[in-house]
Amino acid sequence: MESGGQTMSAKDPLVRAATHRRYRARQRGENVPLLSQRWTEDEVKDLVAAYQKNEGKTGWLNRLAKRMGREASNLGRKAVSIGLKLNPHRTGPTRVFSGGEKGYQSRLGLRSHTWDNKPHPRGMLGKHHSPEVCKRMSASHLGMKRAPFSEQHRLLISQNTSRRLKENPHLVYSRTAKGRRNDLGSPFFRSSWEANYARFLTYCKLEWEYEPTTFWFHKIKRGVRCFTPDFLVPSLNEYHEVKGWMDAKSRTKLKRMAKYYPKVKLIVIDKAWFADANKKGLCRLIPHWECRHVAHRDLWKESAS
Repeated sequence: MESGGQTMSAKDPLVRAATHRRYRARQRGENVPLLSQRWTEDEVKDLVAAYQKNEGKTGWLNRLAKRMGREASNLGRKAVSIGLKLNPHRTGPTRVFSGGEKGYQSRLGLRSHTWDNKPHPRGMLGKHHSPEVCKRMSASHLGMKRAPFSEQHRLLISQNTSRRLKENPHLVYSRTAKGRRNDLGSPFFRSSWEANYARFLTYCKLEWEYEPTTFWFHKIKRGVRCFTPDFLVPSLNEYHEVKGWMDAKSRTKLKRMAKYYPKVKLIVIDKAWFADANKKGLCRLIPHWECRHVAHRDLWKESAS
């Protein structure tokens, strides 16, 4: 592509933006002229002859592109489209594909024959571990799984994390998830949904506590052994858990919570709740609500600054 007498690379950001606009215009059905000329039959023949003649050589592709008045990358893409090479990201010369299943194996399986031509560096080519060695290796790995964290160790991790966050408050906020919000005080939220739900409780004039209690499943020896709900609403005597994605681990937590603590009332605030909140326009009612609307984007940025 040329602009003002200078050749512009396809990697230039301005060129990429212009190409994207042209692509969108073609999608809308607009008549967008081509930036480069279509390939003629003579040019295709010259390209095929050049690939066959210069196999294994270097520098010829750029010379051919200059002679044709095209970009070298344009020649490479054309070579891929007519089957001269398989790798679309390589603009240099490659071995001409001969066709057939055997041809693909010879092109794509070059490394599989490496050990046929030179010995294994450790002398293990063609050898296998004996059953005694396999048994000894298996026994050496038994019992190496880390034991579950104790409550004291979990508390120590939480204290160290809180200390690091206090020392570096400017590093703990991102648009999508983790961080403190100035309008919500000191809690370190793990998602924007948690922060928005805290704002909703505050808007409803309900006092809340963030992750005040951890429920331990003492009879469980492996897997999920504890659960910490996101919010406690003391006036309602309820725990509220904000859950955006219900994976297998989350389902196990809720099942074990219902089994071992049946008297604890737990309410799950899921994706449907936030979809309903967006329909009702809570982002326009509650200050600092974090949403995707451009008009409200500065509000939650200010809350994190």
